[in-house]
Amino acid sequence: MSKKLHETNSESGEVDLGQLFKMIGSAFERLFSLIGNLLYKLFLSFVWLVFFVRKHFIKLVIAAALTFVLAMIKDSLSDPIYKSSAIIKQNYPTGENLYDLVDYYNALISRKDSTSLAEALGIPQSSTLNLVSFDVDPMVGENVRIKNYDDYLKSLDSSLSMDIGYEKYIENTQRQDYNLQKVSIRTINTFESRLVFQRIVKNLNSSDYFTREQEKDINELENERSAILRSLEESDSLQETYKKILEQPLDEINPGSQTSITIQGQENKLDTKEYELYNNDLALRRELVKIERKLENKKQIAELISSELSNGVIDDKIEILNLEMNRNVFYAILVPILLLLILLSAEFMRYLGRYKDKVQ
Repeated sequence: MSKKLHETNSESGEVDLGQLFKMIGSAFERLFSLIGNLLYKLFLSFVWLVFFVRKHFIKLVIAAALTFVLAMIKDSLSDPIYKSSAIIKQNYPTGENLYDLVDYYNALISRKDSTSLAEALGIPQSSTLNLVSFDVDPMVGENVRIKNYDDYLKSLDSSLSMDIGYEKYIENTQRQDYNLQKVSIRTINTFESRLVFQRIVKNLNSSDYFTREQEKDINELENERSAILRSLEESDSLQETYKKILEQPLDEINPGSQTSITIQGQENKLDTKEYELYNNDLALRRELVKIERKLENKKQIAELISSELSNGVIDDKIEILNLEMNRNVFYAILVPILLLLILLSAEFMRYLGRYKDKVQ
């Protein structure tokens, strides 16, 4: 009886295992069938879209050509817009002030307050009538972001740096945090814009808060420099003493045997001390060079490091996804795309209309 029961259990296990494999195979078959149908539908949709574009191709070409011609006519009839730019280096975190200044200038232009604008920029009131807008953007690339991130991690405690990833750092970094900023001016006539850029830098340098910070930093660096210079003078004096001892002939020393042995035993130690002083001098001089460089940077809160096309050049470019292209070409591409979307929407509404009765 137990033998029959064992055979029955074995057959039941084989049946269950077979059904399990069958179910798995069926599930994979349905999955592959679903993926295949999806790809097939996507292919049919792509083919339909190609034929749809082909059907309306003439309309799209006419729209592109007409848009380009109208844009050219508009440019020829309207006053050209000139653009000049300058790069400002911030030695202190004045980015918030810089962006506030640009917003303030744009607000004055919008209100057509030429008197206040002339006073703020230090230019004749008649010149302010040429101003169209101010823009500011950070001069930053991926390499600069990585370097700033590395410097930021070095400034943190090791336990904190582990919790801050690159993506989180970039997400929390503001546009004004980067030390190089590109300021652009758009005008309806050419004029010497360098004076305006210099006035912007002067306004940044006149900030009371950053002026006080600059004074404190310069005093601290000068104190460090003085301390290093004193250390170098003492080190030079000590090296001269060691050198005189090493150069002193043995016969000038008291010829007692014990003294002779002591002097001979100290020569190597003196050589070592002199070498240590030499290495210490090198380290101090390297630190002195760094301090001198920091002092040079701290002399200006912000500085104008370049001015591109100070008289301005015709601004006929537009930036899309960090790529510059001609504005007329951009419109000639944009309008056909919008027209295509309108035609697709109309076709979709007609498609819904055909199935309206079936749905109801």
